[in-house]
Amino acid sequence: MVARAEMRPRYAGRKVSVVEYRQLAEDGFRYDHIDGTVQSSPSPHFPHSQAQAALITALQRFVRPRALGLVLPELDVFLPDEGDVLRPDVSVILRERRPIVRECIYGAPEYWLIDPDERRLELRENRGKAWLARGGLAITSRVIEGLTLSACDLFLES
Repeated sequence: MVARAEMRPRYAGRKVSVVEYRQLAEDGFRYDHIDGTVQSSPSPHFPHSQAQAALITALQRFVRPRALGLVLPELDVFLPDEGDVLRPDVSVILRERRPIVRECIYGAPEYWLIDPDERRLELRENRGKAWLARGGLAITSRVIEGLTLSACDLFLES
């Protein structure tokens, strides 16, 4: 058995179509498909993993008691422009949007970026062929009614 540290992402840098990307065999690495190129993501560092765990916990605590939908880690998300495919740390699939999920998610009304180094949140709203960005220390979702996340809820104090 070869240790993962010795393995290299075999698809990184390849130019492929979205259809070809969907057909790539799993090799244990995390990839995104951006502008027609397969890009590998590095292993997360501790602050990122801590923020990811806090985000999943916060979303589960909000979504589950209200029976709003599912909170799932690392599914491919096919953006509405049908060009890029991202694998976010976590996705929320609202009950009424469940049909967008098959083995992956097709379309996303908004997505969030979390920067643990800068302790900053950014939300991007789908505006058709463009994304409107909003950022700050706290952000309110326009898709998940009543959900506001704050940077202090997601990041450990130094």
